[in-house]
Amino acid sequence: MARDSSSREDALSRIRSQIPITDKVPYADIIIDNSGTKQNLDNQVLALVKRFDKEAGNVKWRLEWFLPPFALLSAVFCLGLKWTKWRRWRKRQGGTSKTKGN
Repeated sequence: MARDSSSREDALSRIRSQIPITDKVPYADIIIDNSGTKQNLDNQVLALVKRFDKEAGNVKWRLEWFLPPFALLSAVFCLGLKWTKWRRWRKRQGGTSKTKGN
């Protein structure tokens, strides 16, 4: 309520207009229940991370290996393109940053 300066009635109205959790569960791909203890929540999150690591398998290291070189090549290409455009612009300006006639 403090975040958006809404009244208590407005906040309760928004909460009541939401679909109940029990109706949302069948549509969820992943469910983490945070109604228990913090330790229970931590265990659920760790289990989910382990599951993702297992499912990623060999793809994970391939992406980690491929993306940094790709990003580096992309950066070099973009910088080279900008440098080339800058040089062409400088040639059209007469080769110096000073105005002609000075």
